[in-house]
Amino acid sequence: SRKRKLAMPESEFLGYVGPAGLHDSEIVSVQRDSACLVVECLAEDGAQISLRFSGVEYCQPTSPIGMVLYSLTERRCSSPLRRFVFVNSEDDLPSWEVRAARLDWDADD
Repeated sequence: SRKRKLAMPESEFLGYVGPAGLHDSEIVSVQRDSACLVVECLAEDGAQISLRFSGVEYCQPTSPIGMVLYSLTERRCSSPLRRFVFVNSEDDLPSWEVRAARLDWDADD
């Protein structure tokens, strides 16, 4: 298994979030309407993973489509928002950030 250092102060890191299979999945689509954001991922085993962010206050403007995920982390943020960072599996490529009130997901079993 790979070990990776996250480029942030340890005090900002709250934990890894999301379903099993999200690691090494690829972001295949992003859909946003008003305060909701849906990120569709394709896992290595072909399973579909749908991440639903509600109460979205911020979404990084760059497109994450095609990003292969190392992880989805939650980092410290001002309440009532939660700060989610999609960490790219490629060290030299940028992460992608969403700030929202809630995260839910569906994943194929």
